[in-house]
Amino acid sequence: MSKMKPEKSRIKSDILLRVRLLYILFILAGLLIFARLVWVQLFSSEVAYNAERLAGRIFTEQIIPAQRGNILTRDGDPLATSIFRYRVEFDFGSPGLDSVRTFHRATRCPNYLPPISATDPQPNTVACSARSMPNTTR
Repeated sequence: MSKMKPEKSRIKSDILLRVRLLYILFILAGLLIFARLVWVQLFSSEVAYNAERLAGRIFTEQIIPAQRGNILTRDGDPLATSIFRYRVEFDFGSPGLDSVRTFHRATRCPNYLPPISATDPQPNTVACSARSMPNTTR
């Protein structure tokens, strides 16, 4: 029995040595792959040049004009129809209409034109008649 014990410990130490060598081999392979990735990402200008060339060949911009009209079912019945619709919007950020007082004065008198710029000495105004300016003092 004494012969068996040294034999088992020698086999066990041989297996542990092989496992440790495999660990070291995998760690070195991982470090090499990581180092190559860092090199390609940070220091290789050739990769960036090839990426730009490839992107130029793959991605192209093309403007396709939209066709307005009906959306039809398979049978030809309309599901949706395009109609023209107009919407009037008021731009509060435009020069001369940056305060509530100016806005009310401009909306009460249709002839009022706000100053073109903040340095404009005289606003472009036309006198409003009493009929065009309703009494809305608050």
